[in-house]
Amino acid sequence: MLVSVLTDNRARAKRFVCEHGLSLHVAAGHTNLLLDTGQSDKFLANANVLGIELNRLTACVLSHGHYDHGGGLATLLSLAPDTPIFMHRQAVRSRFSRSSKMLKPNGLPRPEILQNANIRLVDTAMEIAEGVTVFALPRPAPENPALVVGTADDLRPDTFPDEIFTLINHDGATLLYGGCTHHGLSQLIPYVLDNLKVPHIDAFVGGLHLGAKTADEIEALAAEAERWPVRRWVVNHCTGELGLGIWRDRLDAQIVDGFAGSQFTV
Repeated sequence: MLVSVLTDNRARAKRFVCEHGLSLHVAAGHTNLLLDTGQSDKFLANANVLGIELNRLTACVLSHGHYDHGGGLATLLSLAPDTPIFMHRQAVRSRFSRSSKMLKPNGLPRPEILQNANIRLVDTAMEIAEGVTVFALPRPAPENPALVVGTADDLRPDTFPDEIFTLINHDGATLLYGGCTHHGLSQLIPYVLDNLKVPHIDAFVGGLHLGAKTADEIEALAAEAERWPVRRWVVNHCTGELGLGIWRDRLDAQIVDGFAGSQFTV
């Protein structure tokens, strides 16, 4: 498998553009996947630099309905309108980031563009291509007071029922894409190992959403992660500098920065 990071908060070199968001391209045999689209057309600009053609994708998978993962869908649909887009039925909702000073929309910016798109709804684990399984987790994500859904007059915590993950098995190698991992690694990794019967994960790719966690909380998670059979962590986007530093210090597995423009094989 060749994995190319098309969008991340930081870029590997000046010839690549970056933004707050995440998008990957995975080539596995005859399967070509786009995992999320970032928040704009920058994923396409970086794909062009890398020589990756996105007009003949096997599928696009939307990990959850936030602007920084699905904001580039309009660009994808302009380029390849028939691309199958796998997403959860609750990905299109009114969502907000909340602080003491403001309430900011953070859902999909133009949900109306999906009305005529080739949408494939994901509710339970399903194989979308040979060796490619997308799935949701059975339990709600932990509540985060900064992330809410509903209307401005009726807000409630977002427990991310729409968060779906992608597991790819190809040529004896296993890759797990977590998007932002709002459900937390403590839910995700044991589910993959136990319920999907995966003996080990050659590479986890995605954000760990540790920016709001304390050092003690991250240390406790890292201690748990030390026991998981994950051989490589390609972490980026919402992981946070503190989380990345602790991950490097505590884990024996290989830790890789997944900046925009990065490529690696699994």
